[in-house]
Amino acid sequence: MNGGESITFENPEMVNDSLVGFTDSGVVRAAPADFSLLEIRHFSIVKTAALVASHFAVIAGFVAVVIWVQPHYRGF
Repeated sequence: MNGGESITFENPEMVNDSLVGFTDSGVVRAAPADFSLLEIRHFSIVKTAALVASHFAVIAGFVAVVIWVQPHYRGF
């Protein structure tokens, strides 16, 4: 907020030019002009899937290198 205070809303909504949401102390209404910074978190399925896929690729690459380095897999 403009006074240095921080508020975290659960399920915020815009209602009649006011930001309304649940906090630890109950329902809070605030005008958008009262905020100096507004951050919104959201879940991205695309970014999460890319992160999981990249981890699997790194693990698969590591396993492939370990198997390739083993002498009995190269015909020795």
